[in-house]
Amino acid sequence: MGHWLQSAQVLPDHVVASPAQRARQTTELVCQVLGFSEDRIVWNHSVYNADLKDLLDVLSAVPADARITLLVGHNPGLEFLFTFLGGRASEGSADQELIKTATLTLITLPNDWSRLTPGCGAVMWIKHPKELAAAAQD
Repeated sequence: MGHWLQSAQVLPDHVVASPAQRARQTTELVCQVLGFSEDRIVWNHSVYNADLKDLLDVLSAVPADARITLLVGHNPGLEFLFTFLGGRASEGSADQELIKTATLTLITLPNDWSRLTPGCGAVMWIKHPKELAAAAQD
């Protein structure tokens, strides 16, 4: 993931992540590849088991001068957030997730993250792990 973000020139200047073990490991590895100092990572317990409101609160606390924020968390919260901001809901059965483990998505948002409303974001892209692995082999 980190190598793909680097090659796509999507370099976060702010990182917020769940402190849960797998999320922590992923965040640390990605940040290491990107040269993002580990001491700048915001480990936010609210991201773990978060619902939509929790994640909106997390986003509202992102510094206003952050241009690109990397949020590392868990489902179902991330799926709810993605759909709320402007992503399409998962199609098919209820157990199919659009935001699977290690999925990257880029969503542009209005400048004021304290007042995010349904559909206010524009999904620029979504990359699933298989796409990232295939791109790494090219």
